[in-house]
Amino acid sequence: MKFVDARGLKCPLPVLRLRREAVGFCGLIELRTNDPAALADVPAFGHERGWHVVLMGNTDGVATWQIRVPEPTPEQPQATGHRR
Repeated sequence: MKFVDARGLKCPLPVLRLRREAVGFCGLIELRTNDPAALADVPAFGHERGWHVVLMGNTDGVATWQIRVPEPTPEQPQATGHRR
């Protein structure tokens, strides 16, 4: 298990920190963040990548997530759409 403390970081930095820790990793990541935008951003980001994202708690403005990364994340992001 990896732990990512993204408290004090504002959007999009918590998601970028999570992605950086997921590169080449397969397993469970615990993420802590106090950015209110993360309540929408983290699950959307994880869903887009096929990760299982569970909000474990939100106490005193700090959200704690557990993210299961089923296979290693590539170093470069994959394209999600077609460019014209």
